[in-house]
Amino acid sequence: MKKVLVIIGIVIFSVTGYLGRLTILSGEWKNIRNESSWKCEKIPGISGPEDIVINHKMGYAYISAGHWREKKKNPLEDGEIFRYDLKTPSARPEMMKVSLPHGFHPHGLDLYVAPDGSQTLFVINHRNKNAGKGKIHAVEIFRIQDGTLTHMRTVTGELMVSPNDIAAMDDSRFFVTNDHGSRTNLGKAMEDYLRLRRSNVAYYNGTGFSIPADGFLYANGIHYRKATQQLYVTETTGKKLSVFQWEEKSGTLRIQKKMDLDTGLDNLDFHADGSATIAAHPKLLRFVRHAGNEKINSPSQVIRLEDTESGDISANNIYMNTGEEISGSSVGVQYKDRLLIGAVFEHHFLDCQKDVKNHP
Repeated sequence: MKKVLVIIGIVIFSVTGYLGRLTILSGEWKNIRNESSWKCEKIPGISGPEDIVINHKMGYAYISAGHWREKKKNPLEDGEIFRYDLKTPSARPEMMKVSLPHGFHPHGLDLYVAPDGSQTLFVINHRNKNAGKGKIHAVEIFRIQDGTLTHMRTVTGELMVSPNDIAAMDDSRFFVTNDHGSRTNLGKAMEDYLRLRRSNVAYYNGTGFSIPADGFLYANGIHYRKATQQLYVTETTGKKLSVFQWEEKSGTLRIQKKMDLDTGLDNLDFHADGSATIAAHPKLLRFVRHAGNEKINSPSQVIRLEDTESGDISANNIYMNTGEEISGSSVGVQYKDRLLIGAVFEHHFLDCQKDVKNHP
């Protein structure tokens, strides 16, 4: 009887310790308050603006609208791509027509602008399950011309297990983050709560896939910096930013830096001046509750990264909100003196201008 009680005690102690550690790692006890030097306007009319990319030369933003809450109720619900004119005051997002035979539920996206100015848009598409066994996930490649989308090709592959975000190298090659290594909901939950490093980065060379980097805790945002041939990868439950050097000849990634940013990192984007912004979830368990109940707010955060003279990377908060202005931020991108912030489950995104009073 004593042995049984000892075993029960050990189990209770272990579970209690694990749950306590999980709440700490998730940021549950963080004190979040509103901190921002931006005046933001809510731009309505988009359901689930999860990712945003900008053509800085032309002054357009392209937005992935995933309809994430609606899709839970109706799996056949299609999403959209919107174009947002950053040059025109009081502009509103314009839906770009997408016609695909296998359904369209966009997630991460990236834009490649060729030297001649032509635009290629890469979009992660979680297709309808009846699209083909084992090929539910795809990358759709579009050509953008005169404000319209022309579908060029669909890329599928067995190594795209759970694609989240995409980073284009040119008009045919790209990297993709698999945020989980498991295909099932149970397997994904075990990865998240047991902190199993099964997430990876897949690389498509124009004809097939390989896995040049793995061992992540929920790899999420990804960006290829062409000027330096570096690949940036964020981890949500791992809370880390990894910087890799791309070795073109061998087709491999060599780790250069790994930073612990102590928050649930999501999408990242580079600004024209070489700085970067990362959207984040400072309270991960609150974000999980927000995903299940739109009445529960989840804090939003945007971090700015800058290269220092010493070769390091500095990280500073430029936006923090308890969730009333926008809840569950998934992307923050800069255009000149503006900041656009999107979110997974909201029906609006933010268009923010620097507040001259607080940010001279």
